[in-house]
Amino acid sequence: MKVKLTKQTIITLIIGSLFSINILANNEVNCTGGPLSGSFQMESCYHNNMPLYNQRVVSNMHCVPTAAIMGLDTIIDSIPDYSADYYTNYPNTSDFGAWLPMVYAPVYSASIEDKINAMGDLMGTTATGGTSGTGSMKYPALAQNFVDGIENNETGDTASFDNNFFIEKLKESEIGYMVYGHYKQTCKSIGTYSTCSYSRGGGHAVSLNGFLTWFRMEALTTFDPYGTDSTDPNGGLETARSIEKLELQSIRRFIDNRPYGNSSYVLFISGNQVKVIDSWRAIDTN
Repeated sequence: MKVKLTKQTIITLIIGSLFSINILANNEVNCTGGPLSGSFQMESCYHNNMPLYNQRVVSNMHCVPTAAIMGLDTIIDSIPDYSADYYTNYPNTSDFGAWLPMVYAPVYSASIEDKINAMGDLMGTTATGGTSGTGSMKYPALAQNFVDGIENNETGDTASFDNNFFIEKLKESEIGYMVYGHYKQTCKSIGTYSTCSYSRGGGHAVSLNGFLTWFRMEALTTFDPYGTDSTDPNGGLETARSIEKLELQSIRRFIDNRPYGNSSYVLFISGNQVKVIDSWRAIDTN
Protein backbone atom coordinates (compact mmCIF):
# COMPACT_ATOMS: atom_id res chain seq x y z
CA MET A 1 0.00 0.00 0.00
CA LYS A 2 1.26 3.48 -0.86
CA VAL A 3 0.44 6.42 1.34
CA LYS A 4 1.00 9.92 -0.02
CA LEU A 5 2.90 11.99 2.54
CA THR A 6 2.09 15.60 3.20
CA LYS A 7 5.06 17.90 3.67
CA GLN A 8 4.30 18.21 7.38
CA THR A 9 4.20 14.44 7.78
CA ILE A 10 7.57 14.08 6.08
CA ILE A 11 9.06 16.74 8.32
CA THR A 12 7.84 15.18 11.57
CA LEU A 13 8.80 11.56 10.88
CA ILE A 14 12.37 10.41 11.46
CA ILE A 15 14.39 7.24 11.13
CA GLY A 16 15.03 5.70 14.52
CA SER A 17 16.41 2.18 14.25
CA LEU A 18 19.50 3.33 12.33
CA PHE A 19 21.13 4.28 15.60
CA SER A 20 21.97 0.68 16.46
CA ILE A 21 23.06 -0.48 13.00
CA ASN A 22 26.26 0.42 11.19
CA ILE A 23 25.08 1.09 7.66
CA LEU A 24 27.95 3.25 6.53
CA ALA A 25 30.48 0.47 6.12
CA ASN A 26 28.65 -0.45 2.92
CA ASN A 27 28.94 3.01 1.46
CA GLU A 28 32.25 2.96 -0.39
CA VAL A 29 33.18 4.85 -3.52
CA ASN A 30 33.75 2.82 -6.67
CA CYS A 31 37.37 3.24 -7.71
CA THR A 32 39.11 1.95 -10.83
CA GLY A 33 42.71 2.09 -11.97
CA GLY A 34 45.38 3.65 -9.81
CA PRO A 35 48.74 5.36 -9.95
CA LEU A 36 51.04 3.79 -12.53
CA SER A 37 54.78 4.16 -13.01
CA GLY A 38 56.29 6.96 -15.06
CA SER A 39 54.12 9.75 -16.47
CA PHE A 40 51.10 7.49 -17.02
CA GLN A 41 48.81 7.82 -14.04
CA MET A 42 45.12 7.08 -14.31
CA GLU A 43 42.63 6.74 -11.47
CA SER A 44 38.94 7.41 -11.01
CA CYS A 45 36.53 7.19 -8.09
CA TYR A 46 32.84 7.99 -7.93
CA HIS A 47 29.68 7.43 -5.91
CA ASN A 48 27.94 5.01 -8.24
CA ASN A 49 24.62 5.21 -6.37
CA MET A 50 24.32 9.00 -6.15
CA PRO A 51 21.08 10.31 -7.70
CA LEU A 52 20.91 13.42 -9.86
CA TYR A 53 17.97 15.59 -8.79
CA ASN A 54 16.58 18.86 -10.08
CA GLN A 55 16.01 21.74 -7.65
CA ARG A 56 13.72 23.52 -10.10
CA VAL A 57 10.80 21.19 -9.41
CA VAL A 58 10.58 23.15 -6.14
CA SER A 59 12.24 26.52 -6.91
CA ASN A 60 15.30 28.05 -8.53
CA MET A 61 16.63 28.77 -5.03
CA HIS A 62 16.56 25.23 -3.60
CA CYS A 63 20.05 24.18 -4.70
CA VAL A 64 21.40 23.48 -1.20
CA PRO A 65 18.47 21.29 -0.03
CA THR A 66 18.59 19.39 -3.33
CA ALA A 67 22.34 18.78 -3.05
CA ALA A 68 21.77 17.63 0.53
CA ILE A 69 19.06 15.20 -0.53
CA MET A 70 21.35 13.75 -3.20
CA GLY A 71 23.93 13.10 -0.49
CA LEU A 72 21.44 11.74 2.00
CA ASP A 73 19.89 9.42 -0.57
CA THR A 74 23.37 8.12 -1.39
CA ILE A 75 23.83 7.15 2.26
CA ILE A 76 20.33 5.71 2.64
CA ASP A 77 20.77 3.64 -0.53
CA SER A 78 23.60 1.81 1.24
CA ILE A 79 21.23 0.30 3.81
CA PRO A 80 21.09 -3.45 3.06
CA ASP A 81 17.93 -4.73 1.39
CA TYR A 82 15.86 -1.64 2.28
CA SER A 83 14.46 -3.77 5.10
CA ALA A 84 11.41 -2.30 6.84
CA ASP A 85 13.07 -3.32 10.12
CA TYR A 86 15.41 -0.37 9.71
CA TYR A 87 12.57 2.16 9.69
CA THR A 88 9.83 0.91 11.99
CA ASN A 89 10.78 2.95 15.08
CA TYR A 90 10.10 6.68 14.90
CA PRO A 91 11.24 8.42 18.10
CA ASN A 92 9.69 11.73 19.00
CA THR A 93 11.46 14.54 17.13
CA SER A 94 11.91 16.49 20.36
CA ASP A 95 14.27 13.77 21.60
CA PHE A 96 16.90 14.53 18.97
CA GLY A 97 18.95 17.56 18.00
CA ALA A 98 19.02 16.46 14.36
CA TRP A 99 16.72 14.19 12.39
CA LEU A 100 16.15 12.78 8.95
CA PRO A 101 13.31 14.71 7.33
CA MET A 102 11.92 11.95 5.13
CA VAL A 103 10.79 8.36 5.39
CA TYR A 104 12.03 5.48 3.27
CA ALA A 105 9.88 2.70 4.71
CA PRO A 106 8.01 0.68 2.04
CA VAL A 107 4.58 1.86 3.24
CA TYR A 108 5.43 5.44 2.37
CA SER A 109 6.04 7.14 -0.95
CA ALA A 110 8.00 10.38 -0.62
CA SER A 111 8.57 12.03 -3.99
CA ILE A 112 11.77 13.86 -4.90
CA GLU A 113 9.84 17.12 -4.60
CA ASP A 114 8.59 16.11 -1.14
CA LYS A 115 12.12 15.38 0.05
CA ILE A 116 13.59 18.61 -1.32
CA ASN A 117 10.80 20.58 0.35
CA ALA A 118 11.35 18.77 3.65
CA MET A 119 15.09 19.43 3.60
CA GLY A 120 14.39 23.03 2.65
CA ASP A 121 12.13 23.38 5.69
CA LEU A 122 14.89 21.97 7.90
CA MET A 123 17.41 24.43 6.41
CA GLY A 124 15.09 27.44 6.43
CA THR A 125 15.29 27.76 2.63
CA THR A 126 12.90 30.10 0.84
CA ALA A 127 12.04 30.42 -2.84
CA THR A 128 13.17 34.06 -2.80
CA GLY A 129 16.10 34.11 -0.38
CA GLY A 130 17.64 30.67 -0.82
CA THR A 131 19.61 29.07 2.02
CA SER A 132 21.83 30.78 4.59
CA GLY A 133 25.29 29.56 5.54
CA THR A 134 23.89 28.31 8.84
CA GLY A 135 21.11 26.49 7.00
CA SER A 136 23.61 24.72 4.75
CA MET A 137 25.16 23.17 7.87
CA LYS A 138 21.96 21.28 8.70
CA TYR A 139 22.92 18.43 6.34
CA PRO A 140 26.28 17.62 8.01
CA ALA A 141 24.50 17.74 11.38
CA LEU A 142 22.46 14.72 10.29
CA ALA A 143 25.62 12.63 10.69
CA GLN A 144 24.63 11.97 14.29
CA ASN A 145 21.72 9.88 13.02
CA PHE A 146 24.14 7.29 11.63
CA VAL A 147 26.49 4.99 13.48
CA ASP A 148 30.08 6.13 12.72
CA GLY A 149 28.81 9.23 10.91
CA ILE A 150 30.95 12.35 11.40
CA GLU A 151 29.86 15.92 10.67
CA ASN A 152 32.25 17.94 8.52
CA ASN A 153 32.02 21.67 7.81
CA GLU A 154 34.96 23.44 6.21
CA THR A 155 35.27 26.95 4.81
CA GLY A 156 37.68 28.86 2.61
CA ASP A 157 38.97 30.67 5.69
CA THR A 158 40.72 27.52 6.89
CA ALA A 159 40.82 25.07 3.95
CA SER A 160 42.41 25.12 0.51
CA PHE A 161 39.73 23.84 -1.86
CA ASP A 162 41.94 22.61 -4.68
CA ASN A 163 41.45 19.41 -6.70
CA ASN A 164 43.50 17.36 -4.23
CA PHE A 165 41.27 18.42 -1.34
CA PHE A 166 38.17 16.97 -2.98
CA ILE A 167 39.96 13.91 -4.35
CA GLU A 168 40.97 13.00 -0.81
CA LYS A 169 37.43 13.59 0.45
CA LEU A 170 36.09 11.17 -2.16
CA LYS A 171 38.68 8.54 -1.26
CA GLU A 172 37.68 8.92 2.38
CA SER A 173 34.01 8.32 1.41
CA GLU A 174 32.83 11.74 2.49
CA ILE A 175 29.48 12.52 0.91
CA GLY A 176 28.60 16.15 0.48
CA TYR A 177 28.45 19.29 -1.58
CA MET A 178 30.49 22.40 -2.20
CA VAL A 179 28.95 25.85 -1.96
CA TYR A 180 30.44 28.51 -4.19
CA GLY A 181 29.74 32.21 -4.40
CA HIS A 182 28.96 34.32 -7.45
CA TYR A 183 31.73 36.88 -7.05
CA LYS A 184 31.80 39.86 -9.39
CA GLN A 185 35.38 40.78 -10.22
CA THR A 186 35.96 44.49 -10.75
CA CYS A 187 39.43 45.67 -11.73
CA LYS A 188 40.67 49.25 -11.83
CA SER A 189 43.88 50.80 -13.09
CA ILE A 190 45.54 53.73 -11.34
CA GLY A 191 48.50 54.95 -13.34
CA THR A 192 50.85 52.01 -13.71
CA TYR A 193 49.07 50.07 -10.97
CA SER A 194 45.89 47.97 -10.99
CA THR A 195 43.83 46.22 -8.38
CA CYS A 196 40.78 43.96 -8.37
CA SER A 197 37.92 43.72 -5.89
CA TYR A 198 35.31 41.01 -5.41
CA SER A 199 31.70 41.36 -4.35
CA ARG A 200 29.52 38.33 -3.63
CA GLY A 201 26.03 38.22 -5.09
CA GLY A 202 24.46 34.94 -4.07
CA GLY A 203 25.79 31.43 -4.56
CA HIS A 204 25.09 27.87 -5.63
CA ALA A 205 25.65 24.32 -4.38
CA VAL A 206 26.77 21.26 -6.34
CA SER A 207 27.26 17.70 -5.09
CA LEU A 208 30.62 16.03 -5.46
CA ASN A 209 30.24 12.73 -7.30
CA GLY A 210 33.69 11.65 -8.47
CA PHE A 211 37.06 12.42 -10.00
CA LEU A 212 39.39 11.33 -12.80
CA THR A 213 43.15 11.79 -12.93
CA TRP A 214 45.03 11.04 -16.13
CA PHE A 215 48.55 12.16 -16.99
CA ARG A 216 48.64 15.67 -15.50
CA MET A 217 44.90 16.21 -15.84
CA GLU A 218 42.59 16.28 -12.83
CA ALA A 219 38.83 16.58 -13.25
CA LEU A 220 36.03 16.50 -10.71
CA THR A 221 32.55 15.28 -11.55
CA THR A 222 29.86 17.40 -9.96
CA PHE A 223 26.10 16.89 -9.89
CA ASP A 224 24.52 20.30 -10.45
CA PRO A 225 20.91 20.44 -9.20
CA TYR A 226 20.00 23.33 -11.52
CA GLY A 227 18.45 21.46 -14.44
CA THR A 228 17.45 22.75 -17.84
CA ASP A 229 13.92 21.34 -17.59
CA SER A 230 12.00 22.60 -14.57
CA THR A 231 9.52 19.69 -14.80
CA ASP A 232 11.98 16.75 -14.62
CA PRO A 233 12.75 15.73 -10.99
CA ASN A 234 15.82 13.77 -12.19
CA GLY A 235 16.95 16.51 -14.54
CA GLY A 236 20.08 17.82 -12.85
CA LEU A 237 23.31 18.25 -14.78
CA GLU A 238 26.50 16.20 -14.58
CA THR A 239 29.56 18.35 -15.20
CA ALA A 240 33.32 17.73 -15.26
CA ARG A 241 35.44 20.61 -14.01
CA SER A 242 38.97 21.25 -12.82
CA ILE A 243 39.48 23.66 -9.94
CA GLU A 244 42.03 26.43 -10.32
CA LYS A 245 43.49 28.95 -7.91
CA LEU A 246 42.22 32.50 -8.29
CA GLU A 247 45.36 34.35 -9.28
CA LEU A 248 46.24 37.66 -7.72
CA GLN A 249 45.38 40.33 -10.30
CA SER A 250 46.88 43.33 -8.57
CA ILE A 251 50.20 44.65 -9.86
CA ARG A 252 50.76 45.96 -6.36
CA ARG A 253 51.33 42.53 -4.89
CA PHE A 254 50.74 43.62 -1.32
CA ILE A 255 47.08 44.41 -2.10
CA ASP A 256 45.12 41.16 -2.06
CA ASN A 257 41.34 41.50 -2.19
CA ARG A 258 40.63 37.89 -3.13
CA PRO A 259 37.84 36.42 -0.93
CA TYR A 260 40.21 33.98 0.81
CA GLY A 261 43.57 35.43 -0.13
CA ASN A 262 45.99 32.88 -1.53
CA SER A 263 43.52 30.10 -0.60
CA SER A 264 40.85 31.30 -3.04
CA TYR A 265 39.90 28.52 -5.46
CA VAL A 266 37.58 28.78 -8.43
CA LEU A 267 35.28 26.12 -9.82
CA PHE A 268 34.85 28.11 -13.04
CA ILE A 269 34.73 31.67 -14.40
CA SER A 270 31.97 33.14 -16.54
CA GLY A 271 32.78 36.63 -17.79
CA ASN A 272 33.39 38.83 -14.76
CA GLN A 273 31.61 36.29 -12.52
CA VAL A 274 34.16 34.26 -10.55
CA LYS A 275 32.77 31.13 -8.88
CA VAL A 276 34.86 30.96 -5.73
CA ILE A 277 34.34 27.92 -3.47
CA ASP A 278 33.19 29.09 -0.04
CA SER A 279 32.53 25.88 1.86
CA TRP A 280 32.35 22.09 1.93
CA ARG A 281 29.44 20.45 3.75
CA ALA A 282 29.66 16.70 4.19
CA ILE A 283 29.05 13.57 6.21
CA ASP A 284 32.13 11.40 6.76
CA THR A 285 31.00 7.82 6.33
CA ASN A 286 34.16 6.06 7.52
